[in-house]
Amino acid sequence: IPSQTRKSTRLAFENFNDPFITHGIDVIPDSSSSSSPAVFIVAVNHIPGSPSSTEKCPLASRIDVFSHTLGTSTARFLHTITHPLIRTPNDVYAVSENEVYVTNDRWYAEGLMRTVETMWPGARWSDVVHATRVPAAAAGKNDRQGEEQFVVEASIAVDKLQNPNGIGHGRTADEIMVASAVGGRVWLGSFSASSSTTSSSSSSASSNQKHTPTTIQINGTIEVPSTIDNPSWYQDPYPSSSSSSDDASGFILAGLKRAVNLGSTAADPHGREGVMVWYVKPGPHPHTPASQWESRLLWEDDGGLIRNAATAVLVGIDPAKETAAGGGKRAWLFVTGFSSENAVAVKVDL
Repeated sequence: IPSQTRKSTRLAFENFNDPFITHGIDVIPDSSSSSSPAVFIVAVNHIPGSPSSTEKCPLASRIDVFSHTLGTSTARFLHTITHPLIRTPNDVYAVSENEVYVTNDRWYAEGLMRTVETMWPGARWSDVVHATRVPAAAAGKNDRQGEEQFVVEASIAVDKLQNPNGIGHGRTADEIMVASAVGGRVWLGSFSASSSTTSSSSSSASSNQKHTPTTIQINGTIEVPSTIDNPSWYQDPYPSSSSSSDDASGFILAGLKRAVNLGSTAADPHGREGVMVWYVKPGPHPHTPASQWESRLLWEDDGGLIRNAATAVLVGIDPAKETAAGGGKRAWLFVTGFSSENAVAVKVDL
């Protein structure tokens, strides 16, 4: 969706015929593309499980990776990342096309205990997984029919979390955000080297690098008075060189206005859960809990414009183009929902 036209383009798949029932998604630049700007699209795909499977989970969820050249209308399938540790994936943070962090939003895929996980604050049973695709030769695998094989190595990056849901890139290259599915809480973490043992599973995709196993250290939290889903960080492209207070960078946290109704409205095609989008900036005293963060409600909707919200992002507007409207910092807010039939774009004041 170009921010200038706000007209969406549906991408057609190349080399991909499987079901695509997507959940969380990440998009990162393809630095190896020299001819035209390109990106990697990394998506959680909840494909149906095999009818003969003995697993309790009815899905065979995995991470699918695509390449997209900007300005075209296709997405070319590259490979799949799957591993037994990736049990109930919700969202994905891509380091590269071969390395990801994935949230398991529940320990239990279905049944009564899944409900217990949602309702009981002490159910800190789930985790975030770090997974990397590496050449199979490193694991003692032989090539098959001349085709190079690969394996997925995975380890637990952080555990003992209740319903880790959305995951996103933070303020710096080594900051990561993880949001809880059952409350207005975002854990802020950083990467640290780990000597933990990884486990491997075979894969027939492609990779050209190996990454040292990495853990996530939780350093703090942000809380807002609604549920939130997938967090994002807005880096102001037009900060003032003379005033740090003019920097409008902040966290954008989208969630449900009436999450308590989700149990009764989820299966209703006309149901409305409503939307709340929060804008959170570092406060005047970052080391004092009471004033560490400044948050305000950036936008809300009763479900009339968009049924619910899973994520929101800001695209900054050049202040010089807003002088006719009185100046000031403004941005386009894009909001999309997990069961909404549309996305919305709203111009907001920052």
